Amino acid sequence: MVIFMVGGVETYGLPLTWENLSLDNYKYILFEYDVTRDAIFNSVTLGLAAAFITMFAGVMISYVIVKMKVRGKGILEFLGMLPFSVPGSVIALGVILAWSGQFGINIYNTVWIILVSYIARYMAFSLKANSAALEQVHDSLMEASRSCGASMWQSLKDIVIPLVRPGMVSAFFLIFLPALRELTVSIMLYAPTTRTIGVAIYTLNEDGETVMSTALAGIALIIIVLGQMFINHLTKKASE
Repeated sequence: MVIFMVGGVETYGLPLTWENLSLDNYKYILFEYDVTRDAIFNSVTLGLAAAFITMFAGVMISYVIVKMKVRGKGILEFLGMLPFSVPGSVIALGVILAWSGQFGINIYNTVWIILVSYIARYMAFSLKANSAALEQVHDSLMEASRSCGASMWQSLKDIVIPLVRPGMVSAFFLIFLPALRELTVSIMLYAPTTRTIGVAIYTLNEDGETVMSTALAGIALIIIVLGQMFINHLTKKASE
């Protein structure tokens, strides 16, 4: 509540009374100030893109780890979990070194390098959520489907994916919500046109615009709370 009230005052330090509160700061951030407006757009689109890509990639990798008998799948799981166990600054530095033209691809100072770092950082969430869901699907279901003439893709589409859908939805939101407020990686990779919400809040506060940064933090909280409410709605609906 304090965040929303401080974001509504004209100048930081004024008493938090009704006479000093207004929605002008929120209006300015959402509709007039290009930096914060672009930051909200970037965070939402990056979060959605990272969540979709990581969710589907996590399903495929988890299927290999849980259901397939292949050599080296333990290494695959280790590599998927490793980025989450190291500091975000290390991931950002690694992404800069790998995607700045050293291997023929240069996406530095673009939004794509932030997307790559998000996928790497949050892959562990997708692996854990989808692996837990896949472990509940017995192998006999796939064997029965294949014995009835279904192809591997048909078996996955008609049997496995519907059963693991709750895990996929959980993985999606486990990635999307943290990506909205991510700062450690983004602040090392952003360009003037690729600021995220976390970076915008930090830079506004560093520039002395405490009220504006607080208002943007309040907007970020609203987005996160709405996302959490949507998760609870889906979870409740699925359990009925």
